Amino acid sequence: MEYLYRVFSTGYHVEGRIQTRMERFPVLKKTPCGAWINTGSDYPGYEVSKKFVRLFQQDMPTFKRWACPSEEEAIVSYRRRKASQVKILRGQLLRAEAELKEASRPGFKPDEPIYLTPATFALS
Repeated sequence: MEYLYRVFSTGYHVEGRIQTRMERFPVLKKTPCGAWINTGSDYPGYEVSKKFVRLFQQDMPTFKRWACPSEEEAIVSYRRRKASQVKILRGQLLRAEAELKEASRPGFKPDEPIYLTPATFALS
C-alpha cells in the first residue's frame, strides 16, 4: 500500500523540547493532480475520512502540500511551514509593538472615530 506523510507538532513540551510526530496516511486513489488519502482510522468499523492532497500542478511538483510522498519531503515541508509561521508572527509582533509604542506616548489620542450607519452603505 502507498502512503503520504505529514509532520505535526503536538504542542506538548517534554523535557524542554516540543514534541513532534510524523503521521502516514494510506492513499485511497491517485489522480493526475494528486491523491485521495484516508485521514481517519485504519481500524475496521471506523469511518474513513477522505482528503484530497495536491501533489502536482500543471506538470510541475507543488511545494504547498498537505502531505508528502516521502518522509524526507514531509520534514522539509514541516520546516517550511514553521519558517512561514515565524515570518507571519514576527510581522504581527512588530506591528503590535509599534501600536503599543504609539498608544504609550504622552498625549495619545485616537484619530477621529468612524461611525458606520445603514446610510453609509445605501446604493445611489
